Amino acid sequence: PSPYFELGMDWEFSRQLGASWLVDGSYYRPHQLTGAYTFTTMVDNLYPPHALFLFVPFVYLPAFAWWAIPAVIVALAFRRLRPATWAWVLMLALLAWPRSISAVLLGNTDIWVVAMLAAALTWGWPAVLLTIKPTFAPLILLGLARPRQTALAGLGLIVLAAPGLPLWFDYAAALRNVQIDPSHPLGTIPLMLIPFVARLTSTRSRSTA
Repeated sequence: PSPYFELGMDWEFSRQLGASWLVDGSYYRPHQLTGAYTFTTMVDNLYPPHALFLFVPFVYLPAFAWWAIPAVIVALAFRRLRPATWAWVLMLALLAWPRSISAVLLGNTDIWVVAMLAAALTWGWPAVLLTIKPTFAPLILLGLARPRQTALAGLGLIVLAAPGLPLWFDYAAALRNVQIDPSHPLGTIPLMLIPFVARLTSTRSRSTA
């Protein structure tokens, strides 16, 4: 219980970003483009323009799909990886971290990032999707395990995002003007470690051998 949080509030914020863009093409707040500002959660938007490919469909999709789809992706990836039995205890402990719990309850995009990480560690090319959250964009290097598929996926994403070029100039301005606590993303690390634990303890290679 908290006066500052509501169940699914981050999902609603993401959905509204998609809805406002559909209405009038607005995506970033005017003050983000005109001068220095301090980042405020649930007010300012620092997602790159191609995150709209995630946000816009949920203007129409039912809310439960925001949680169900990444959960299914993680389940499919873990089914293929087959983490060691003892690893589930560690992964559940990481999920029990307060910031991890809040990400799930609030519907933060971190739950999608976890799904993309699990998919990237399993199939490689989904690593390009991690670019929807700049903090995790360097993890696109995970796709080097399958460079051809990753390169094709990256090229496809560039082609799809090309019509939104003007928004990229706005995005550059929003990043240039922002003042943000650099330690803010650190609380998400336990949640992001879950797919890595699954991959590093995978029994698939041993069973195949």
